[in-house]
Amino acid sequence: MSILQQLGQVWILLPVVLLIAAGLGITLGSGNVRLSTSQGVRQMAGNLSSTMLFLGFCVLGLMMAQAAVGFNLRAGW
Repeated sequence: MSILQQLGQVWILLPVVLLIAAGLGITLGSGNVRLSTSQGVRQMAGNLSSTMLFLGFCVLGLMMAQAAVGFNLRAGW
């Protein structure tokens, strides 16, 4: 794979990663009064775990859909 193809893949993945990071930041901060309290830390941990589970299931579903239509599931190398 040439360097231009790899740069093209990075260019496509960059906005996706930035949107996921922004969404994760918003999700972790939602519902928190203060992180100095144990309730705030528990709320953030709950938000993080539910977000990671949801994201994992979405990625798994996307991979299954791609495999169903015959898309090669290589990671780019």
